[in-house]
Amino acid sequence: MEKKKINLVTQYTLKSLLILGILILYVVSRENFGFKQYEPIISKFYYIGLIFYGLIGLIRKEEKIDESAERILGRVNQICLNVTITGLIILMILVGAPMYKEVNLSRDMIGLFMLILLFIITSLKPVLFHHFDRKGL
Repeated sequence: MEKKKINLVTQYTLKSLLILGILILYVVSRENFGFKQYEPIISKFYYIGLIFYGLIGLIRKEEKIDESAERILGRVNQICLNVTITGLIILMILVGAPMYKEVNLSRDMIGLFMLILLFIITSLKPVLFHHFDRKGL
C-alpha cells in the first residue's frame, strides 16, 4: 500500500490547526469557563493532541522538495526563526528583568505564552510559504 503524498502547504496547515486545537484545549482546561467538571476529559484530549502532533511527521510520506521550494523554505524558516527569537527574548525580559517584577507571571501563563508563540510560528509558516510560492521567489 503506497502512502499518499501531501503538499507542503497542506502539511503546515494541518500542523497549525492541530496546534490551535491544543491551544484551545489548554485555555479551556486552565481558565474558569465553567468546564471544571470536564477537566479530566479535556486534559486527555490535550495529551492525545500533543502525542498526535509528535507523530504527525511519522504517519505519512512527505512531499519531495525541489530547488525552488527549498529556497522558499529557507526564507520562511529564517523569518520563523526571527519570530521565535523575538518571542523568547520578550519572555526572558518579562521573567527576568527587575523593572517588570510587578508583572506576576505564573507557570501556566508562561506555558500559555509559549503555546501562543508556537501557534503563531506554525500558522505563519504555511501563509508565508504560500505567499512566496505564488510570488515565485
